[in-house]
Amino acid sequence: IDDSIDLYRDTEADFVATDLVMHLPRGTDVEVLSPAALRWADEHATGVDRVHVTSSIYGNPYLFQLEPLRRPMEAGDLRVTVDTPADYEAVQAIVGELGDRPPSVEELVELLARRPDIVAINSGVQQKAIDEG
Repeated sequence: IDDSIDLYRDTEADFVATDLVMHLPRGTDVEVLSPAALRWADEHATGVDRVHVTSSIYGNPYLFQLEPLRRPMEAGDLRVTVDTPADYEAVQAIVGELGDRPPSVEELVELLARRPDIVAINSGVQQKAIDEG
């Protein structure tokens, strides 16, 4: 989170996000946006962009300065979000291993690299398309 805020401040970007290029586990992404971009989204977003607010911003790269924040890992195939019962079961297994505290993304990825059995719990879950709600 701190790195995202620092990049936002350093670049004066309208939108900084770790998920502009999916490389972190789903559920660990961070987005920072300017108040002006948020106001624009409030005034112009319709349909699915009213639900997924930032999609109206990153979907208009000609209007906004977008800055991706990359971490030195490729783990975009992992899920630590809770959208399904299988996701919940996987997160419970992660908490069982790491305890009830927020781990770093690096620690989380290291755990999942060591424990393919946890990854397998929700590996079959397909992320819904943005227009599916």
